[in-house]
Amino acid sequence: MTKRAATYDDALTALFARPATAAEGPLRVGAPEALLAALSHIRATSGRDALGVELNLWIRELTRIDRVAAGVPAYHWSDDGAWVGSEGERSDASFPAIYCRHCGRSGWGIQLAAVGDDLAAQDTRIRGNHMAKEGRFRALLHAPGEGARNTDSPREDTVAGLRWLSVKRSTLLANPPAEDDPDLLAGLLLPVLTHTGQDADQYSKADTCPSCQQADGVRFLGSAVATLLSVTLSVMFGNPALDPAKRSRSSSPTPCKTPPTGPVSSKHGHTP
Repeated sequence: MTKRAATYDDALTALFARPATAAEGPLRVGAPEALLAALSHIRATSGRDALGVELNLWIRELTRIDRVAAGVPAYHWSDDGAWVGSEGERSDASFPAIYCRHCGRSGWGIQLAAVGDDLAAQDTRIRGNHMAKEGRFRALLHAPGEGARNTDSPREDTVAGLRWLSVKRSTLLANPPAEDDPDLLAGLLLPVLTHTGQDADQYSKADTCPSCQQADGVRFLGSAVATLLSVTLSVMFGNPALDPAKRSRSSSPTPCKTPPTGPVSSKHGHTP
């Protein structure tokens, strides 16, 4: 259909001469799959005299994943360029996605400036600096529940480690905002749990979770291509609808090409 690799939408455009009507649209989406299935069936019944069909599975490592600084989780690859088509006051700020392997809570990995609670001006080496034990790394776990309780409770009931990430001002605030704060209403003030006090740097370098307080728990979100490929093949060839004969003679997959993402670390997910 095309001379080189194409997106699914481009393949549909090349396959059909004219634009689809409203009724034809849903039917055309499945047309390439139906065509490949028909060609595969002919090949299976007629042998090498028929047209050969080769399918390639492309897998990209789940590394360098950033999480958008917003109340609703959204993710993207940090090396995929800038956001386009932003509408309204949506926050386009994003930081390395992290989670705790003990309690499962998730959030962002940030780096603070040399002093104070402002975020570092340069945030492109957060992962690498943390692996090298350089800079003031902080794990920020999204804490909407603690934030709501802190706003409604007396001052003495303040949750330990609760801060407010100001996306607009790039800083961590100790005091909760007013309920009618414009930034809060716009989703630009996020309640987070993090390490504070004199031992904050020590806890952060030890990957201690700000929520469950267990050491060696904070991880950057991601998975290497070998793990993804193993799971994918298990799902494909473990499908009960697959012919047992085809399962037994399935061959090893062709090595996949993936964008250069750097070496993978079992502890920190990857390095820059």
